[in-house]
Amino acid sequence: MPFQTTTLTLDGEAVSGCLVGLPAEGGRAYTVGIPKGDTHDWCDRKLSFWGRLWRTMGIPETAEPQNIPLSWGQNVAVRLHEGAEGVTVYEGGSFLRHFYTDAELTDLRGSKTDKVGTQPAGDVSVLIYSCTETDGYVPRAGDIILRGECDLIFDTSDERTVSESMRTFREEQPLFAVIKEISAEKNGLKNDLRITAR
Repeated sequence: MPFQTTTLTLDGEAVSGCLVGLPAEGGRAYTVGIPKGDTHDWCDRKLSFWGRLWRTMGIPETAEPQNIPLSWGQNVAVRLHEGAEGVTVYEGGSFLRHFYTDAELTDLRGSKTDKVGTQPAGDVSVLIYSCTETDGYVPRAGDIILRGECDLIFDTSDERTVSESMRTFREEQPLFAVIKEISAEKNGLKNDLRITAR
């Protein structure tokens, strides 16, 4: 039902009197009207309403309260944010490990059979919200990426131990992928990263 006034939860705090607008992207995105006088920070935030988890997208649109006849002073776009398990990235070459808590990985890989035999087909699509890794590393092409948190540490003391670590890694994490392309999208004050891997 479009244009519903609801109470939502922002970082554990109830915010009442919010107006949820018309759905977009098949009900995966909405615009939320924020009441006049609200002082919460709405950039790069998670919120919940209607029993689902959402994430704000971009910087809220604000107008002069006296120029708006209704009860809402700001609008913020929200997108459905369920199933964010995080991703682990190993730097190509050094195998240093980084974990991003606020990320979604969609594995679209399958296989195709041709004259040469069965070959992998398709990509892994990853979205890292606001690049939330604590040490500030930004993934690059050639890095290894996989769903969830992986605690394996590569032994890089010599070529033999790197090879043994990689064999163990392949056995424990057969669904890893290698990053091919990365693009940054401005979302509020930080960048979201869209990653394609194979």
